[in-house]
Amino acid sequence: MKIRSVAKLTMLAAVLLHTSLGYADDLFSHNKPVAFKPAQMLAPAQTVGGYPILSTGGNLVILDLRTSFAGGGDTALPMGLAAFADAPKNKLLALVHMQANLAQAGAAIDWTDEPCKGNDFLWKKSIGRAFTEINCATITHVTKFLPDYPTAVRVQFTRYSSLARRLSYIVSVNPAFFGIENDPEPDWKTNSWHQDHLQKDPKKVEFLAKLEKWAEAVLGRMDDAFNMKPDAFADVPPLASYFPDAQQIDQAEKPQ
Repeated sequence: MKIRSVAKLTMLAAVLLHTSLGYADDLFSHNKPVAFKPAQMLAPAQTVGGYPILSTGGNLVILDLRTSFAGGGDTALPMGLAAFADAPKNKLLALVHMQANLAQAGAAIDWTDEPCKGNDFLWKKSIGRAFTEINCATITHVTKFLPDYPTAVRVQFTRYSSLARRLSYIVSVNPAFFGIENDPEPDWKTNSWHQDHLQKDPKKVEFLAKLEKWAEAVLGRMDDAFNMKPDAFADVPPLASYFPDAQQIDQAEKPQ
């Protein structure tokens, strides 16, 4: 990610505060990931840089934790990166990737990317107040996702502001979990989830409409998450609750 400074370059070295924000139950300490075991269950109170972790409704497990740095040199800003999986009964529902600042700037330093700019999304919505106060969500599809799940439908939530604060969640949903046959087509434009082809499949259209409702519910809580309220997403229904037919599929697979 690139950062645009509105202060003099000679002042930047003294601007960033590289000390860890030091939150209890945080998955990062002193800008470094805490010790964990792959597939370790995530505790409800755990956070990344003090920000709550978005769940799709199930019990998340930790897949990866790492630190990256935005910018460079003396002005590099530590960012916590975390990956989680929601896989009830070993069936992948979604992967959740989270990015959050572990420190913040002491002066106005703005992000330059525009995560909701473009017309190639399946859906997008922005409720941000200005370019420096981005709060938006997008839905698109990704191909060549995983060997067993070649196509995923991806929901991305981005909230950032001055002082180089940034919070984002990328939720890659597996359509096959909800009874929609996965498309193995690797070409993004040719894949049946592309906006030019999606309308041909009523099941995909219905799936997208339900996913949009969940995305809007999450987007409406992003300000609370950005303000580090631990219960920011408490009122957001589980993603699977928007798909009652998927629960029927699960019941049918149980041995009689």
